Amino acid sequence: MTGRVKLPYRARNPKAFEEIAERLLAEGADCRGRSIDCSSWRRVRVEYVEKRVYDRLSGLRLRLRVPVLVFEDGGRECRVEARWDGEFFTLECKALEGCCVTRGP
Repeated sequence: MTGRVKLPYRARNPKAFEEIAERLLAEGADCRGRSIDCSSWRRVRVEYVEKRVYDRLSGLRLRLRVPVLVFEDGGRECRVEARWDGEFFTLECKALEGCCVTRGP
């Protein structure tokens, strides 16, 4: 994958967010005409929290590991949890706006 991350980003595999986290830190993201810049953070890592969710594809309630992006810089950190929408983990612009700088209309 090359270029900036396009948001909202959707994936069924929570491990995909490890690559996305690194790309957000290095390249930022584009979201509906706005630019999101996360380069002010020193590093980013992905943690996982277990949640029970309903999966529309299987029709079952599953226990999933939901990815949480943790931006760090010295003693401060900012956490962004991906959302399960019934089919995919979703990372949206609004979730990142609290941690990263947004430019544009």
